[in-house]
Amino acid sequence: MARNNRYSQDIEGLFIYHDDKGRSVFSNPFMKNGYVIKRSDFRQYTVYSTKSLIALAIGTLPYLFVKNWYICIVVGLVAYAVLTAMFHFKYLPSCTKIENFVKPKREGFIERNVRSQPLSQILISMGLSFLFVVALIYNLIQMKFQGIELVLYWLLIAVAAAYFILNCVLFMKKQVYEKNRK
Repeated sequence: MARNNRYSQDIEGLFIYHDDKGRSVFSNPFMKNGYVIKRSDFRQYTVYSTKSLIALAIGTLPYLFVKNWYICIVVGLVAYAVLTAMFHFKYLPSCTKIENFVKPKREGFIERNVRSQPLSQILISMGLSFLFVVALIYNLIQMKFQGIELVLYWLLIAVAAAYFILNCVLFMKKQVYEKNRK
């Protein structure tokens, strides 16, 4: 999401901050230093920032050959550890380091979405997420899953329900925001 100022940032994320010079800076809570992510490195940073999904995908591949979930979990954890090590020991040292980086206060996820999303978009997302939860529960009843599939399906339902609740919170806060703006 780009900002409307003289510097345009194309990268957002959990540990991404933007300093007063408009640079994208990576700094997680355990680091005192920040690392400037150059525009030319955005694609490479994006690969490392999705390391959880990549590790999950790599972890599911052994299940095609060996029907053992423990092997899949170990392979996924090893892949995540390797990607994290590559990020911290290969990628970050190649970035410009800012000593004792002071993280600027930034707008939260909910506040940013309340300010930027139209009410109709929040309502549509809320309705679709509710329908998705209902469809998942209906499918769970029809399919009669057992074992690990049942656990994974309930996990999917929990994530979908959490997304629905997030949309409900956005909707309520958006109404308060609109009322205060008038």
